[in-house]
Amino acid sequence: MLTDRQRKVLTILWHTYRHDWADYVAGLQVLCQRSQLTERQVRDTLNELVKSGHLEHARGLTRVLLPSKLNR
Repeated sequence: MLTDRQRKVLTILWHTYRHDWADYVAGLQVLCQRSQLTERQVRDTLNELVKSGHLEHARGLTRVLLPSKLNR
């Protein structure tokens, strides 16, 4: 089950990028503003989402794999 922070960040990523590969680090400031979290919190959450299989990371790009987990 996702934490509230993970759900918030994943929702923002899904509505911003969908399944497209993107450089999430380049858009980190936008993610911070939209989520109202610090850069460290967003980075930690992104790492947690990659480890849990919700995001896929390859060649410096990332994409959302499991948006269906956004439902409570």
